[in-house]
Amino acid sequence: MSGNSRKLKAPAERDNFQPAAKKPKDLSKRQLSTCLRASEEDKQKLAEQLTNAQDMVKKLRTENLSLKIKMRNIEQIQQKTTKRNQELKMTIKMLQQEQLIYSNLIKKPNTFKYLCGLSVEQLNILWNCVRPYCHVIIYPDC
Repeated sequence: MSGNSRKLKAPAERDNFQPAAKKPKDLSKRQLSTCLRASEEDKQKLAEQLTNAQDMVKKLRTENLSLKIKMRNIEQIQQKTTKRNQELKMTIKMLQQEQLIYSNLIKKPNTFKYLCGLSVEQLNILWNCVRPYCHVIIYPDC
């Protein structure tokens, strides 16, 4: 061994060892302006997207309101139709129970006029004129 050899000492242990903090990279003005310009462009794109999204929300709210109004109208029409159908069923039932004979019809002058086009009095006058000649009338289907 040579005479100049030294013994190396082991390094002392450090209790509070912390790695050296990394230094932020210094960006050039050109790089900073490029990053800033990209950030501004992103900001504008996001603002446009936000505006578009808000417009779409407004349109959807308007459309939703319109659909709600249409649904209410449809429900009202359905209710009216249901009510009218019930009234018609009751009228049909009532008419089926009644016989269309003179004695029943003269009790309802409006129905009588609707069916024959004459009032009860007008038909009575006409009948009084025609009755004496009933035996002369020929009925082809009888």
